[in-house]
Amino acid sequence: MSIYELHDPLFRILERMKYASQKARAELLINAALETGTLIKPEPGNTMSARKFEISAHKVWARGANMDELPANWMRAARTSIEFEHGEVSK
Repeated sequence: MSIYELHDPLFRILERMKYASQKARAELLINAALETGTLIKPEPGNTMSARKFEISAHKVWARGANMDELPANWMRAARTSIEFEHGEVSK
């Protein structure tokens, strides 16, 4: 593990989420969003099934059809962000 990885909050939350249950991933993501001053909100839709959930945490944005899908999508976007900035990250 590099010095960067030890001190980067995005990397640290991604590592915690990697080993967490689905419910714990959602809770970690919601807490991260609250700590970094962001919101989770459903988009307007004609029916409940048409709504999408959006979140931004640690400057990484993601969307999901529901709260089960959202953490996985955010984790994918977070890994892409880290890879873009610093090279490969463990999956």
